[in-house]
Amino acid sequence: MSQLEVDIEIYRMEAEGERVLLVHGWNGRAGQFHAIARSCHDAGLDVTALDLPGHGGSDDRHTALPEFVDAISEVYAHHGPFDHVIGHSIGAIAVLNGPRLGLKFKKIVTISIPATKVRSLFQSFTEMFGLSVEKYTDLLIERASKKYNADPNSFDPCIVSKDLDSEVLIIHCRDDEDAGVSESIQLNTMVDGSELYIASELGHRRILRDAEVVSRVVDFLRA
Repeated sequence: MSQLEVDIEIYRMEAEGERVLLVHGWNGRAGQFHAIARSCHDAGLDVTALDLPGHGGSDDRHTALPEFVDAISEVYAHHGPFDHVIGHSIGAIAVLNGPRLGLKFKKIVTISIPATKVRSLFQSFTEMFGLSVEKYTDLLIERASKKYNADPNSFDPCIVSKDLDSEVLIIHCRDDEDAGVSESIQLNTMVDGSELYIASELGHRRILRDAEVVSRVVDFLRA
């Protein structure tokens, strides 16, 4: 796709019903949505999933959140429009940013969102490598801003969620060690009319194939 100058791998399960787009998270791939994709399709929904830049079958080794959002916009323009969108982990942050680029979704599902403020992602990154949070967080944000010509802080869910014109279902696992459940609880307070479901004993990734979670997602999209 020309805007990103990388090839984005697209997967589709066609049907006559409304269309749903699936967006995975960091170090993820479209195939992680197999349970949700199959159940949505069985329910009559037309399903499209993508491998984000630097993931799965898509090109580009180095990537970041701004390119994730650009990829969603490009897929929407070339393969959409879509009625609904589901995002997992950092993919949940990306899909919440879609509407500010003019993408229209009737319903949005976020699963295991890792942060309501992007700055905390940079802080976690510096901590992971044993770096000084005070010294390196702002430096990393500044470098990312220059590289992608976009301020990472402008992608904050706590900012973009205020103007959503979509029904929103927020899902998280209570014992998620990669993304604290408090982030989804906080997001729920920010999005008017949003629905929150907290699961247990599923972690960060197994939640995508849990039968109860899958059922709630499909029921929400079809309601």
